Amino acid sequence: MLDVPVVQPVLLLCILVSSCQGFTYCVSPNTSATYNGVACRNLSIYVRNPASYFQSFTSFVFLPGNHVFDLGEFLQIDNVTNVTFVGGQIQTSSPHVWSKSPLRVEESSSKLTCSKPSGFSFTNSFNITLINLVLINCSVHAVDDILGDIFASIYLSNIEGFYMEGVSIQNSSGIIGITIIHQISIMSSFFLHIWPEALFLFNSDVPIYNTTFMYCSTAINSSEGNIEIMGSTLIANTYGVAISDEYVIIEDCFFFDNTYAILSTQSSEITVNGCVFDNNEYAMGLLLLSKSYVSSSVFSRNVNAGYFQNSDIHYANSCFVGSNFSCITALFSKLYFTGDVHFANNFSPDFGGAFFMHGSVIHLTAPVTMVFENNTAALSGGVLYSDNTFSALSYQPCFFQFNDTAGTLDDPNIHIFFNNNEAHESGRILYGSLYECTLDRSLIPHYDSTSPLLILTAVSTITESDSNITDLAADPKRVCRCTSESYYQCPSPQSTPVSITVYPGQEVTLSIVSLDEYNGATPAIVFALSGSKIMTVFRTINQCSDYTISATVNQNITLLTQEAFVGYQNPFPLSVKMLPCPLGFTLDPGTQACVCSSVLQQNGAICSIINQTIQKPANSWVGIVANNTVAIGTFCLVENCNQGSTSVNLSSKISVDMQCINNHGGILCGGCQEGLSVILGSASCRKCTNNYYLFLLVVFALMGVSLVGLLFLLNLTVSIGTVNGIIFYANIINSNSDAIFPNGGTNGFTRFLSVFISWLNLDFGIETCFYDRMDSYSKAWLQFVFPIYIMFLMVVIIIAGRFSNTISRWCKHNVVPAMATLVLLLYTKILRNVAAIFSYTDVSVDKANLSFYSSRWLHDANVEYLEGKHAPLFVSGVAMTILYIFTITAVLLFTPCLQMKSHWKPLMWVNKLKPFLDSYQAPFKDRYRFWTGALLLVRFFLYGFVTVSTSTVANLLAVVMAVLFPLVCILGLGVYKKWSLTILEGFLYSNAVVLAILVYLQSKDVNLTAVVSLGVGSALCCFIGIIVYHIIVFTKLTTFLKRAKLGPKHQDSPREGSPITISANKDDLYEELSDSISGYRKELIN
Repeated sequence: MLDVPVVQPVLLLCILVSSCQGFTYCVSPNTSATYNGVACRNLSIYVRNPASYFQSFTSFVFLPGNHVFDLGEFLQIDNVTNVTFVGGQIQTSSPHVWSKSPLRVEESSSKLTCSKPSGFSFTNSFNITLINLVLINCSVHAVDDILGDIFASIYLSNIEGFYMEGVSIQNSSGIIGITIIHQISIMSSFFLHIWPEALFLFNSDVPIYNTTFMYCSTAINSSEGNIEIMGSTLIANTYGVAISDEYVIIEDCFFFDNTYAILSTQSSEITVNGCVFDNNEYAMGLLLLSKSYVSSSVFSRNVNAGYFQNSDIHYANSCFVGSNFSCITALFSKLYFTGDVHFANNFSPDFGGAFFMHGSVIHLTAPVTMVFENNTAALSGGVLYSDNTFSALSYQPCFFQFNDTAGTLDDPNIHIFFNNNEAHESGRILYGSLYECTLDRSLIPHYDSTSPLLILTAVSTITESDSNITDLAADPKRVCRCTSESYYQCPSPQSTPVSITVYPGQEVTLSIVSLDEYNGATPAIVFALSGSKIMTVFRTINQCSDYTISATVNQNITLLTQEAFVGYQNPFPLSVKMLPCPLGFTLDPGTQACVCSSVLQQNGAICSIINQTIQKPANSWVGIVANNTVAIGTFCLVENCNQGSTSVNLSSKISVDMQCINNHGGILCGGCQEGLSVILGSASCRKCTNNYYLFLLVVFALMGVSLVGLLFLLNLTVSIGTVNGIIFYANIINSNSDAIFPNGGTNGFTRFLSVFISWLNLDFGIETCFYDRMDSYSKAWLQFVFPIYIMFLMVVIIIAGRFSNTISRWCKHNVVPAMATLVLLLYTKILRNVAAIFSYTDVSVDKANLSFYSSRWLHDANVEYLEGKHAPLFVSGVAMTILYIFTITAVLLFTPCLQMKSHWKPLMWVNKLKPFLDSYQAPFKDRYRFWTGALLLVRFFLYGFVTVSTSTVANLLAVVMAVLFPLVCILGLGVYKKWSLTILEGFLYSNAVVLAILVYLQSKDVNLTAVVSLGVGSALCCFIGIIVYHIIVFTKLTTFLKRAKLGPKHQDSPREGSPITISANKDDLYEELSDSISGYRKELIN
């Protein structure tokens, strides 16, 4: 036996009234239950025989539990009176999910769960009561004569007297009521996840009290009736209250997280009092002649607190806070404010932080105090934006109208406070016209004829702001030219056009600003017209800025704001005249714009007539040659030219020279800039003020003598083999010194290493002037002077040795090896200079828009190739190539083969070269006697490639390839007789390969300074070791050390009277024997 449900007194009264005249039925999930002695039955028994049970004056008591409603259609209850459905006691529900927090409601313990589409249909009946029930998953699809297709859990039609309290409908369709007459009320109920409407009321008058609607498609949809909603809560519904053609009262209600909290679509009148609207997308939306009276309500954090179209809205004592898409949007509507109204912290991503108004008016009815603070618009109108467009009126009413019949201008009953409002473009407070509008003077009889702007100013208090945006702004009226930041040149009817000259296709750049009726800068859409044709459209900002217009022919241009475009008001006239195309450009007959000349286009240049610049391709040069002729060269030396793609203005010599580096200038950056000279030790140019540097000739002379003396003294010759590898290493590194030693070295130590490499290549290595105005042509001639001087010293020594025994003894047997060593040292210096003399490049010249080629010497393109002064230089290069480069290379490469047949008469001349050849071949095994010639061939091809290449990457890779071949041969074949020489050269060649690879990878976080210091520094250590070795082995130091080691008693005493002493060193012995023989010869003569 189950307990009798506890019911409230009023409910018990309803049951008693019904039971006195009819029957009371017990509904229970458990058929063994009873109620007041009456057996209880399952709901399915009652609903399958409705005619027997659902009659007038009956009551159905639903005991606690889950009742299964599986009728599969509407339970049709028609033409009955006093039918009551009552459930068990009310209890707190389990929490329902809401994004803010769990929500608990009071609901009955009696639950009707529809396992099939089921519901209740009440028609043509009186006094239907539903109390303390829960309907879950109930919905029936039916066709109504008026509405057509409907979905409902409870259907009402022609009902007089319907009372619902404590009913919860969840996950179901809602209640549809049609033509309900009167005495209807819904109290303390709960609607959750209802579709399509929780309540759909047509031609019905319904009060709704303390009811919650949550997650409904539409909470309340009412048409052609009157509704009162009191103390209710609407949460997260798509539509909260949707009404049409009726009168609605909403009091003390809460609207949270709804898409549309209140929406009126046609001719409705809504009264809202004491309500809270929080975090809705649209708090109120009124369309098509609706009216609303809102008082004592709070609108907070809504996307839009009100959207009104063709409607009248009255606000009193309300607060609007935290909207983020214009607090109120009004289109052709009237807004009335009275009492205390507060707008704070509202934001608009474009116009009007608090109000966006189109053809709308705000009426301030005394007494009223309005406070606007911290409202912001991203563009214009921090508080209000109005465009004052009233299409149906012949006059323009002001967007602010005042209704203060008792106040005066000196003592008004209207007060407006503006504090810390902001707009990022214009109108920090208001954006709208107050000059060309009309006030309704009948509403302010004691406010004299003062202008609307002065009246608004009189009733307003504005807190100062640091913003540079003006407080008031309006639509732009005219375009003005900025002559300074604060001075504008504005047009007048008598203004003459502003004259501007440009190149065809160049953009006309204007500094302009648009001004409004308050003479403040304001954004505008500006049209540029040529005649009646729109050339371009651009948007100005609230300050002077540069704007561009493209022009191709002489024409008159007019600037107009969008607002002035229709009436052609306040035009700003311009007269644009075309100039001839600048150098490097030609007029395109199709586009009528200046474009690249044909020679520049063919060689990949990109021209911009906007700033008259020509963007040259990488590794190239653009400039002017004789007679103002434009030329482009696509092959420019790395040490002279900026290898990147830069822009050049041919009208500026400074801009043209910006293509060059190291103070170079002229054609292909081959010369020096004005007043500068080419210096020794690098390819740079420098200011050389005098010719005292010619005293360097003495230094060079002494250096030549020192070099020759060092070779003789220490026997540093190729016949020993110790210097062969270090000479080849220095030649290889020097071939790409620009990449390995950029700017001569990055610090003191690397600069010293650069000088060391230069000296081994017989270059001066130290950057210094030689004489004023020296150029690359003169420097090329000077490169032959030192080799010729060295050759001259060798000839002098050989001749002098024939006539002087002292010189002969000093030179000993080193004359031929020393000469062979000097020939090898001079080979690379002469080879590099000859390659530079032979190198040339073609410069494309523009003549009558046709391309012609002019051959130029690569190292100074100001000199024409094979013409003028280059011809004798070229002849000298040919002579050096034939007499020295080819001859030495051929002799050392091929004579080892010819020596094997030197007994043949035609080849007997080879035997005369044997002493010279033996100097080179002595360190090598017999089958590798050609090795020195092979390395000369490697030098020949490497220097030939590097001299004409402009790619640092290609040069470094060429170094790697050039060194890999001899490295493999040295290590794999062992071309030297001594393994010590093989190890030495293998180390040096490996050093060169690794150094070149690491320099190539320097863009990948490789420390160039450290790499060069370690690589070349280790080679320097090898060279120092070689010098020390030769000092010890090939000087008298060896004899001294040996004698010091043996001691005095172990030394042999010379025989008395003997002029000959025995030396421990063969060289000393040779010297002593020579001296003794000379002495005996003199004695015999005497």
